[in-house]
Amino acid sequence: MQASAVTTERVSVIIPTFNRSALVMRAVASALAATEPGDEILVIDDGSTDDTSSRLDAFGNRIRIISTTNSGAGAARNRGIAEARCPLIAFLDSDDEWLVDKLYLQRSVMASRSEVVGCFSDFRMKDEAGRVHSGWMKHWCDYSRPWEVVLGPLVWFSSLALLPPRRQDFGVYVGDLYPWLLEGNPIATSTLMIRGRIAQSSIRFAENVPTFEDLWCFSSTARTGPVALLACETSWNNGHRGPRLTNSSSMITCLSLRLRLLEEFWGSDAIFLASHRERYESIRGALNLERATLLMYEGRMEEARVALRSAPTASLSHRAIAKLPGVAARNVLSARRWLHRATQLVEQIGSSQPSPERLP
Repeated sequence: MQASAVTTERVSVIIPTFNRSALVMRAVASALAATEPGDEILVIDDGSTDDTSSRLDAFGNRIRIISTTNSGAGAARNRGIAEARCPLIAFLDSDDEWLVDKLYLQRSVMASRSEVVGCFSDFRMKDEAGRVHSGWMKHWCDYSRPWEVVLGPLVWFSSLALLPPRRQDFGVYVGDLYPWLLEGNPIATSTLMIRGRIAQSSIRFAENVPTFEDLWCFSSTARTGPVALLACETSWNNGHRGPRLTNSSSMITCLSLRLRLLEEFWGSDAIFLASHRERYESIRGALNLERATLLMYEGRMEEARVALRSAPTASLSHRAIAKLPGVAARNVLSARRWLHRATQLVEQIGSSQPSPERLP
């Protein structure tokens, strides 16, 4: 990708991988297509036991391979940050891919807006069946508010730098994402670029957590300063076979980590709470209520009661169910869910029938 004068800052690309020898080759190839002379690609091999190492040797000195003992994606990315030599850092998951102009677009925005500490973008998703879904960020996280409200007014990319060939003009939004991350995360890791000097001093991925390690990075980046959204697709998120977090125990873990994140960042931020405490408590309460309900399904009644104490909006029925033995609580919750679904079905059927006055 040929750069214009505005895109002089070099990029360190960090790709963590573990036992994905076939997938990581595709990711590295897409990064090589997007990089320019002076950039570097760091593949952090997190203790792979397959043929990852031998297959990566095919790229020769075009990439740096850093081998570590298996410690998880968060630790691998942190090692990459520590090893990075360039002013900008971009992340690519080993099962994803970049579009060829991804780095050009993002480094152009970072060069033209010196106050921006990081930027991210929309992305495409390809599911396991090979179906392509464009604009997937809205499914990832939909704030149901215009980006002008979340971040600030639209600026056309063409006013910041030259558009690459075959790329239509698109909007760039710059602003404070930190308060909005309370409600959900719009950032896919493979679309993220941050300034290296900030990353190496204050940005870290969580370690020793089973999932959501990237949310710690996103939150600390957004707390550091304004971020930019490129309202275009720069990456592919690829679906593939593998474990899925679908059972209630896994969802409990996810909610627990979300609550931990909230309390570590916004809950300990006195300046933020001075203006947004009610909003913070509302979101924290809703997460605790959802977690308490799942705990009751699991029969973990004592934990559920503790969670309910931090859920002020919990109904009297929820609190009554929490006093039941585990099996009884699960039966009541199952019956409530069945009744709710039956009621919805009846309403849907009723709304599809002709009204009495229209009957012949």
